[in-house]
Amino acid sequence: MFVRLSVLSATAFLLASAAWAADNASAPAPDDAPDAGSSDQIESVTVSARRVTENVQSVPIPIAVVSGNALENAGQFRLEELNQRLPSTNVQFGNPRQTSIAVRGLGNNPANDALESSVGVFLDNVYLGRPGMANVDLFDLEQVALLRGPQGTLFGKNTTAGVLNLQTRQPTFQPEYRFETSGGNYGFYQVRGSVSGPLYDDVLAGRVSVNRSRQDGFVHDITDGRDLNGYNRDGVRGQLLLKLAEAFTLRLIGDYNRENSDCCASALYSPGPNGGTVYLNFIRNIGGKVVLDPDYRTVTLDTRQHMAVNQGSGSAEANWQIGEYKLKFVVGSPGDEPAAASGPDVVCGSCGTTYPAGTLICRPDEADIRTACSRSDTIRAAGPAGRRWLQRQAPG
Repeated sequence: MFVRLSVLSATAFLLASAAWAADNASAPAPDDAPDAGSSDQIESVTVSARRVTENVQSVPIPIAVVSGNALENAGQFRLEELNQRLPSTNVQFGNPRQTSIAVRGLGNNPANDALESSVGVFLDNVYLGRPGMANVDLFDLEQVALLRGPQGTLFGKNTTAGVLNLQTRQPTFQPEYRFETSGGNYGFYQVRGSVSGPLYDDVLAGRVSVNRSRQDGFVHDITDGRDLNGYNRDGVRGQLLLKLAEAFTLRLIGDYNRENSDCCASALYSPGPNGGTVYLNFIRNIGGKVVLDPDYRTVTLDTRQHMAVNQGSGSAEANWQIGEYKLKFVVGSPGDEPAAASGPDVVCGSCGTTYPAGTLICRPDEADIRTACSRSDTIRAAGPAGRRWLQRQAPG
């Protein structure tokens, strides 16, 4: 019976299809029918991967590009969330001061603040000496581009594994307003907004962007009753775009970010082999207490887990079009002020000066401990079709 019904159903379907095709063959084509040769066009993506503006399909470099709108629509605003967007990329978050970026398996140890990354991080063409300097909320971005493979010729040192290029939205001469807010569990809420528009005719434009993110902790310390691994972050960025002529523009950028978070507590995953006999006996002998939570939401630390980071940067970018050639000058000085909850004092080896833990260290005469500040200067000239005939870059 099943076979018979299936055959009858198939026969009826074929007859109905033949009748429908005959009816449509005799019907006139509608006037608004698309042409046979037309097709949907792929949106053009413009990047500056080779330090000149060009179509991404013309770049002979393995590259992945994500627009700022795509990140906002997906609710992705953290550096480590780029793992879901950029192939062959692994961003490891240790704490607000320690972040490691690896491309194609090449990276470095995130457990040391002083280690420079094998993946160069650039924010608006300014080199960030430490990956932790980019460990802020990614807000009001125009584009994120990842260049895989060595890029030392175009971007200078510390780009043996690749380059992560972050570009923010520029000021506009048309009024523009953006505002977004979201909320969630564990007291999460986030507010982001930006305002852009002309300040003086078509000569001067400005843009201001702000961001605030809050979330309560979700790891409970049973010893002192505190909830850990929450975060408290704020950021602001201001820009000015001066357009003296069609051939000359000057862009000034200043930003400031701060974070005060009770993190980063790690729950015990396993006490070890044989039921953790060795580890559990050791903890009992010293009078400690072991907590094994299958949800990894409970710890017993009885120590302060707090990270405070304050960082700011300033940069200037001048572009001058001289005939067929374009001259660009970029100068920037990013810096951060890490403040850890605990740790030994820092001693300058050459001068003998002792600095308490968490003190901002950025003195040119004490270069052996100058790890919090950097400077990046670039002069570049490009000719027709992106031909570069002069380039000087001095990150430090």
